[in-house]
Amino acid sequence: MAPKIKQILLERASKNVSKYLEVAGTEKLKIMCIFNGYNMLSYKNIFFLLFFVLTLSFSAKSQLTDFYLTDTEGNSHSLFTALSAGEAVILDFFFLTCGYSQWLCPALDSLYEECGSNQYDVKVFSFEIQENPLADVKAWKIQYGSTYPSFYGPDAATYWDANWYPVLGSGFEQLILLLPDTNGPASAEIKFTAVGYVNDDIPTIKQILLDSGYCNPSLIEPGISNIDIVSYPNPTTDELYIEIDLDNSQLVSVYLYNLIGENLGNAFEGKLHAGTNKISVGTAHLASGMYLLQVKTGKIIRTKRFSVIR
Repeated sequence: MAPKIKQILLERASKNVSKYLEVAGTEKLKIMCIFNGYNMLSYKNIFFLLFFVLTLSFSAKSQLTDFYLTDTEGNSHSLFTALSAGEAVILDFFFLTCGYSQWLCPALDSLYEECGSNQYDVKVFSFEIQENPLADVKAWKIQYGSTYPSFYGPDAATYWDANWYPVLGSGFEQLILLLPDTNGPASAEIKFTAVGYVNDDIPTIKQILLDSGYCNPSLIEPGISNIDIVSYPNPTTDELYIEIDLDNSQLVSVYLYNLIGENLGNAFEGKLHAGTNKISVGTAHLASGMYLLQVKTGKIIRTKRFSVIR
């Protein structure tokens, strides 16, 4: 390996190791950066050192930074508020154009709904870090089925760049699971991280949450989380039938949206009884294309995609 390349890589790795050891509150492993001189630094050693840095950065006791951000729907959120309340937090950093982001979105949204849609002890927050316009981010969320809060613009990108890029690098999709710590929100545990997306990421996060006492269906208020929705036929022409299963009698609202986020009207508003309820929604006025059916009841929102053909 060229001496200059060795020196650059060693200096960068040494700097990162020192940084993460400082965060962890210990100095005793810094000597690993020396490697007894540059001549011992082979490619194998460099890769080992970089792996060590990455592993150490995940296991070190982090000092997190709070955020105060407004999501695409105009709602404000704070990381430390959630952690201080004893809630687990999933952070998702994504690109609109990233295939991994598009593949992961439905799975993450399902977990979000299973854990109470941010109303209980698990919070999900996503960050669009390409600084795309609000309209583009909202359209993307509708297209790929994201109902969890998403932040956008320079503030979202800056939060990622300052706090997570030094740890996870530039690969995407990025997922982080944080669990609260008794020492305060800044000391929350980084329980799981993933760069890129594989099929078992979301099941792994869910299992960690369950093992840690979170996302327990028995702790969620009856009639709120246990809502099942079936819609048919899909595709449809003039009428869409919806079956909504409820644990108890509730007020239910049904809305139609197109894929750019325009509300096409309230298709149903009324009180439904416990058990299975069947309602119909007229679609004769809709042109051929893809649409979203959104059902709201209590604190929960469920969204289903359907298509119309002519």
